[in-house]
Amino acid sequence: MDIAKKSRTELKAYFVKNAIPTESNFADLIDAMLNQKEDGLARTAGNPLSIEATGDASSLRKAINFFESFADANPAWSISLNPRIQPNDATSSKPGFSISDPAGANRLFIDRSSKNVGIGTVDPKGALDVQADPRTGTHPANRLLYVTGNSQEADGIEFRHSNGSQGIGFGYNTIYATGSNANQDLKLAARGTGAVTVLGTLTPSAGSTPASGIMFSENPGGGAGDAAWIRYYPRTGEACTLELGVSNDGDDHIALMPTGNVGIGTNEPTHKLHVKTGAAVGLFESTDTQAFLRFSTNEGLGNRVEICNRPGGRLALWVAGGGDVFNIYRAGNIGVGNPNFVPQRNLHVEGNEIHSGGAGGGFSFANRDANGPFIDALGKRWVWYSVGGVARLWSAGDKFWIDVAGNVHATGLITGAAGKLGYVMDQFINSVDDTLEEGDVVVVGSNQASLYYGTNDGIPIPEVDLTDRAFDTRVCGIVCRVHGTVEPSDTAKSGKESRALSPEQLESVDRTRIEAGQVGYMVTLGAFAHCKVDADIAPVEVGDLLASSPTKGHAQKVTNPSKAIGAVIGKALGSLKSGKGKIPVLVTLH
Repeated sequence: MDIAKKSRTELKAYFVKNAIPTESNFADLIDAMLNQKEDGLARTAGNPLSIEATGDASSLRKAINFFESFADANPAWSISLNPRIQPNDATSSKPGFSISDPAGANRLFIDRSSKNVGIGTVDPKGALDVQADPRTGTHPANRLLYVTGNSQEADGIEFRHSNGSQGIGFGYNTIYATGSNANQDLKLAARGTGAVTVLGTLTPSAGSTPASGIMFSENPGGGAGDAAWIRYYPRTGEACTLELGVSNDGDDHIALMPTGNVGIGTNEPTHKLHVKTGAAVGLFESTDTQAFLRFSTNEGLGNRVEICNRPGGRLALWVAGGGDVFNIYRAGNIGVGNPNFVPQRNLHVEGNEIHSGGAGGGFSFANRDANGPFIDALGKRWVWYSVGGVARLWSAGDKFWIDVAGNVHATGLITGAAGKLGYVMDQFINSVDDTLEEGDVVVVGSNQASLYYGTNDGIPIPEVDLTDRAFDTRVCGIVCRVHGTVEPSDTAKSGKESRALSPEQLESVDRTRIEAGQVGYMVTLGAFAHCKVDADIAPVEVGDLLASSPTKGHAQKVTNPSKAIGAVIGKALGSLKSGKGKIPVLVTLH
C-alpha cells in the first residue's frame, strides 16, 4: 500500500532549532496526523474508539484493513460491513460483519438481519453455516447448523477426545469413528428411557464375518466368547443367506416372541407359525443318529409327546411314561402298543384290544385274495360290528351274531371241528309265580304262550313250571341264567318277542335268578355244574340216573328204571349222601 505521508524523521527536520517551518511543512504535519472528523476514526468522551466504514451503500463499506506490511499489495485481512454474496454484483450486498482474506473471499460473516453466522459464506443458511468449498445445487435455509464441503465419506466434521485417540466424525453421508486408535467402536446412545430411532432404511454391510451385518454387544452375561449377530451374504453367485446366530454356549438361545403370527413365505399368517411354499415345506436335520420334535402344553414337559425319526428310518410317536407307542417302519408295517416289539404285519397291536365306536364303528376286512379295489359285495368284504348289545359279523347282511347273554346265532349251520365243547341251552318263559334260580329242575308248563324267535320264528320258547312229581315225563331242563323279557313286537307273528337285557341291566341284576314272566335259559344237553337234588329220597352217587322228584325244583336218584322212562334228566357227575344240594350233572333228557 502506498502511503503518501511524511515520515516522523522528515517532519522533525521541519522543526529543528533555528528552522523556520513553512506553510507547506505545517500542512505535511497536519496530513500525517489522524483527524477524528475527516478520517473516520473518533474517540469522544465516555465512548470507545469508533471507526466509520468507507464508501456508499453500494460499496463493501470496509472498516479496517490489516496488513502484514504496508508494502503488500493487499491486506492480510479486511473487516467490512456490507459484503457481497457475488463479489462483482453490488446488488448482492448483505449488511453485516465480514472478515475477508487477501483475495477478498469471505471467511467469517455475521448477518445483521438474521443474526446467522457464516464461515466461508456471506449467505448463511442457518444459525451457523460452514462452507468449506463453493456450493452448487439447491441448499435449504433455516437450519441451526449447516455445513458443506467436498469431504469424503469419512472426512468431515470431527469431535475428538483431547488426546486425539478417539472420536466421532460426520461425513457427507457417513457417521464414522475417528481418532489415532486403529480400531475404534462407534456408539449411538439414547438418554434415560429414550431410544435410538432410525427414520428410513437401516442398511448394514453385507458379509459373513464379524465386520459385517449387525453385531450385538459381546458377553452381556459375563464370561467370554458369547456373541450374537445378523448377517446377509452370498454363498455362490446370487444364492444368498440371511444368518441369525449366537455362539459359544449350548444354552444360548434364539427366541421369536410375537404377539401375533409369524409367516414364512406369506405376509398374512393365520397361525402362530405359518409356512407357505411348494411341496417341500421344511427340513429338520439332526447331526445325531435320530431326531425328534417335542410338543408340550401348559402342563409342562412331563406330559409332552414327541414325533421321532429313530435309527433305520422308523417313524415313532413317543409319549411321556409310555415310550414309542406308535411306530411305522420303512417296510410299511405299523406297530401300536408295546415299544419293544417289531410288527410282523401291516398293523400289529400289542397290549390292549382295538376299539372302534360311533355310528360307523366296526372292523372291516376283505378276502386275502382281494388285492384290487375296495369291493362291497357278499363274501368280498366282512365287517365285525355291534348294535343293540349284539356283536355281529356282516357280509351283505348279518351272518353271525352273539348277544350279551352269550348266545350264538348264525344264518346257517354251526359246525364244530372238534365236537361239542359245552352245554346246550334253550330259552324258556318263567310262568311260575315264584322266582326260578340256577339249578332248578323244570317241566313243560300246561299253558304255552306261543312265543318264538330265530329265522322265520322257527324256534319256540316254552313256558315252564318247577317239577313237583317223581318221574315226570314233562321234565325239560335245568335253569341256567336270565336272558331277558317278553316285549311287544311289530315283526314277530305272535306280536311278542324275547328281548335280551342290556349290558347295563345285566350288571344290576342277579343273573342266576329269573323272575316271574322273564325269559331265561335252561340247559337241555351237556355237562352242567348246577343241578338241585334231594338225597333224602335216596343217596346220589356218581353215575346214577337222575329224574324229576316230588321235591319242588329238585331231581332224585332213579330207584325204579321202569318208571323213569321219558323222565330221565341225565347222569350224576357228583354225589350227595343226604339232604338237599347242587351237584354237577351230564344232561341227557330221555
